[in-house]
Amino acid sequence: ALRRAADANTNPRGVMLALLRLGAQLDEQDDCAGAIEAFERGLEVQKDDPLLLNNLAYLETQCDGDLYLALGRSEEAVEKRPADPTFRDTLGTVLLRIAESETSPDARNERLVAAERELRKSIKLGGEAWSWIHLAELKAFQGDSDEARLALRQASNYSLNAEQKKEIDQVLSELGGG
Repeated sequence: ALRRAADANTNPRGVMLALLRLGAQLDEQDDCAGAIEAFERGLEVQKDDPLLLNNLAYLETQCDGDLYLALGRSEEAVEKRPADPTFRDTLGTVLLRIAESETSPDARNERLVAAERELRKSIKLGGEAWSWIHLAELKAFQGDSDEARLALRQASNYSLNAEQKKEIDQVLSELGGG
């Protein structure tokens, strides 16, 4: 129904909003390719929409996508809405994923410092559980289990959904238990 609405709508903002909803729905159904396609179509209509840019950047990190494309999109979204904690969280997460794949220790450290800076900005701006969970992942990657556990405790102060609980369990498992 959302696909038909997006195709039938002639108002560019209406098309973009329908595609945004479609992409979110497909993401909820774990259809990465479909969600990316919907958001990409939305960008064809609204080239610089920060929400579409942010959602695409996030999906690139979740769907084994192009992390450098994600970085550019995430930076553009943050530039347009610098006080949005969700956008800062996405940027920090993109930087973390790039750091995890870096082979150069100096480049990895540079990305980790930038990622932590963005995640902490997200938290300061009112970011919720995901920002704390991503910070815990970063600290676990750095081998700082105490700080990782502290971040997970902060995340647990929020009402967590199943995906967040699963992510926390995964980080705890990497840390060697609870």
